[in-house]
Amino acid sequence: MKQLLDSFLPYISAGGVLTSLGILLYNLFVTKGLGKYFEEKGKNIATKEDIGEITKIVESIKGELSKELENHKAVLSLKNQNRFSLQSAQREALIDYNKKVAAYMYAVLHVGMWKFTTENYHEIDNEIKDSYERKYQAELSEAHLKLFAEDVGLSETINLLSKEISKLFWFNHSHFQQLKHEFLLYEIQLKRTEIDVSAVIESLYENREKIREELYQKQQEQTPIILQNYFNLSNLIKLNLKESF
Repeated sequence: MKQLLDSFLPYISAGGVLTSLGILLYNLFVTKGLGKYFEEKGKNIATKEDIGEITKIVESIKGELSKELENHKAVLSLKNQNRFSLQSAQREALIDYNKKVAAYMYAVLHVGMWKFTTENYHEIDNEIKDSYERKYQAELSEAHLKLFAEDVGLSETINLLSKEISKLFWFNHSHFQQLKHEFLLYEIQLKRTEIDVSAVIESLYENREKIREELYQKQQEQTPIILQNYFNLSNLIKLNLKESF
């Protein structure tokens, strides 16, 4: 009996395999009639026929145990692959978000209205379009990252940074529109007869400087807040990346 049980040791190893295979072994003893066989034959000397029958039963049980063990290994392997794939997707989402939110943030922080003149003010529309595209890409990446973000601190920091950048984004947007309006007004006034051109130009540049000064003050106010939030976010992203390996 000891030799028989020893033959099953490779199949009843650690963890959950012990329980599931133990139950299977018990059932096979019952269904295959091995227990009853030993009860009736225990007092007799085993014949060649007996040994052959026992060998068949043992091999049958070993085959069942081997199948159960392979199935268990396959399930564990699939779980490990899924976990690895999820961690890989999370790392990619963290890296992509950091790249896109940084591009959006620095575009908002480094707006330069000084470059627009009466010769190229039509390019203001391109500036607005570009800022909207960066905003859209950052928000899309943020939404994707939040599918994986289980860190409450990370989610809160993302929300804070997004909120502060948006404040400056919309302030920039409104002042771009004001600047564009001033240039359009300048063109309309130039088409009028008996107009003092120098006065129109002077008024244009005074208004442009006023708009630029308001924007500069807002940038000075928002920049340290935004950069502090981004610094906090960067640290949390680094921490999450380390934990994902």
